[in-house]
Amino acid sequence: MDFSWLGWVLIAVSPFAAVKLAMMAFDLWTRSVQHEKERLEDESRETEYGNWYESVLARGGIRPVFCPIPLSDGELCYSFDNAVSLYLPSDPHEHHGDGVMFDTEPGQPVGGGWSILDCFHRVRFAGRGRLCVTDKCISFGDFGRRQEISLDDVHTVAASRSCLLIGTEEMDRPLLFQNVNGQRLRDVIH
Repeated sequence: MDFSWLGWVLIAVSPFAAVKLAMMAFDLWTRSVQHEKERLEDESRETEYGNWYESVLARGGIRPVFCPIPLSDGELCYSFDNAVSLYLPSDPHEHHGDGVMFDTEPGQPVGGGWSILDCFHRVRFAGRGRLCVTDKCISFGDFGRRQEISLDDVHTVAASRSCLLIGTEEMDRPLLFQNVNGQRLRDVIH
């Protein structure tokens, strides 16, 4: 059998092409599985939010919850989430205007299939910890280190189903909390 140089090149390249094609197919499958997982989590958070909001309406307001983080005397915790991821945008974010801005009013659901993280060109992971919203502050951290933001310092609150953005007067970048029910936290902060 007489192979030309083109035949030898095709034989040499074909294993690499097959591996590349397999990697592309695996990547496509992985993205599809991840997208489905995020969709199911969105639906679960939407159901959780609807049930929580109906409960708030039935009780006539938001009730305090147990918080394992030590609080100041008289301070009440209204939301506690464990294993929350914190992200910071790479680029500064400016705020214009007076008063606190909410992207959607309390009680209004936000659409699914997106996250606030999608609105930023680049974000960096800043840590994982506990998120506590009290009647005085928003607290994030773990046992060794905790960051507190006074509710009086908050100027922007934006929510998606799985993420919450908090903008403050003191920081040039908003805080992006992932793995939370953003709609519920928006209403608690409001």
